[in-house]
Amino acid sequence: MPKNKPNKGLLKRIRITASGRVKHGRAFGRHRRSHKSGQLLRSYRHSAYTHSSDVRRVAAMLHRRITAGSKKSCSSCRTQEPVAAPVEEAVVAAPVVEAPAEPKAKKKTAKPKAKAKAKPKAKPKVDTAED
Repeated sequence: MPKNKPNKGLLKRIRITASGRVKHGRAFGRHRRSHKSGQLLRSYRHSAYTHSSDVRRVAAMLHRRITAGSKKSCSSCRTQEPVAAPVEEAVVAAPVVEAPAEPKAKKKTAKPKAKAKAKPKAKPKVDTAED
């Protein structure tokens, strides 16, 4: 019986992480960049994880099990320990008394001065009369 061969073209474009998720580069970042914002172009530098809707298709092409990668994760999130939920205690709140509102004084704002247009310098007249 023949062996199942993984799709080599796909293997060159992805990396499989230790947890079994598929990491790939972002699309649309190689050309026609002049109309794209800088923020968008910087986001293309970062890798993305395969969406959970594509996991089955990628797993079939590679003939191996893959974990869905729709969860957002970062290196700082892994090192933090889970925070225990605070224990709710019965607290009796005192009634809040509001202070009377004071009228706000209007601030005087300085208006920006209009810049005077610089007049072009006149060229000195040269007398071209022949002697």
